[in-house]
Amino acid sequence: MTEPTRELEAGEANDANVEDVEEGKKKKGARLTAEMMEDPKVLAALQSKLGVRVGSSSGYIESLPACVKRRIKALKKLHVECAKVEAQFYMKVYALECM
Repeated sequence: MTEPTRELEAGEANDANVEDVEEGKKKKGARLTAEMMEDPKVLAALQSKLGVRVGSSSGYIESLPACVKRRIKALKKLHVECAKVEAQFYMKVYALECM
């Protein structure tokens, strides 16, 4: 009867070791990422690669149904109107503050 408990204890210790190794890998990966983000050459390469993708379509919106596309377009128009109203508000606030 004592043998299964010994195996269980050994298994628990093994699980703890696995968790320690996984945490170590995560910390090492985070440290490596932080070091890479400080390297100007890496940042320049990343920026150039991402710069190519700016403005290009991912194809996600085009794959949506027409009714969803119409809703997106309506929301965009609504957002523009909201921005215009907000701009007018701040202009009036500025005018009141200058008096």
